[in-house]
Amino acid sequence: MNSYTDIRSGIDKWFERLYTKVLRLSELVGSAEERPRVNHRGTTPAETAKEYWKRAVAIPFLDIVSSELKSRFSHEKRAHYELCALVPEVISKKDENAVTSLLNVLKEKWEHILPLPAAFESELFRWSNHWNRQEAMPDESVTSIMASHADGIFFPNIRELLKILAVLPIGSTEAERSFFCLRRLHTWLRSTMTTDRLSDLSVIAMHGNTMVALETDRICRAFMELHPRRMTEPSLFGQ
Repeated sequence: MNSYTDIRSGIDKWFERLYTKVLRLSELVGSAEERPRVNHRGTTPAETAKEYWKRAVAIPFLDIVSSELKSRFSHEKRAHYELCALVPEVISKKDENAVTSLLNVLKEKWEHILPLPAAFESELFRWSNHWNRQEAMPDESVTSIMASHADGIFFPNIRELLKILAVLPIGSTEAERSFFCLRRLHTWLRSTMTTDRLSDLSVIAMHGNTMVALETDRICRAFMELHPRRMTEPSLFGQ
């Protein structure tokens, strides 16, 4: 999050480097540096094409990304996803300082519902030390960990927090992913995109990491046959 904030504060230098790379790529495909036709309605004011793309694309994109990151990883929500740190595989990798930081975050949010809040600090460190001594981490669900390890006598507070973790709703469902993906793809700069192309790009964006290896050369050649404009073979294949 801080990286995007730093880029946004130094947008001029960052965009200068990015725009230089874009110009080099545009030369490979024979594309000229230009901006959309001005219609005096909702057009971003800019004297040059470079200034236009910075104001119309780069700055809004960084603002949207920063805003969504702040919303998703806010201080309020941190106490929810930090519950995942109680899972044995995670807490066994934390040192004393990290466990102390985890303690402060969890106490601030969940202390009022803990059965024994005064003993939570010592209990959390006992839970951490218990898993640090184990050679193998259990490959179990949260409910199984509660039943097998987090009993109500030795770890009553940990057990209560694991209950909350077990019933937390999933924050990124398939429908939600599709809406976020559509927001990134179908911007006002791409308002003329056809439905078929938008659907195909959405599938690739959402499931690209799970798709089998694609024959990129074959795809590029098929694209050149369908759209033989300025896309030439040397520009696509870097020859």
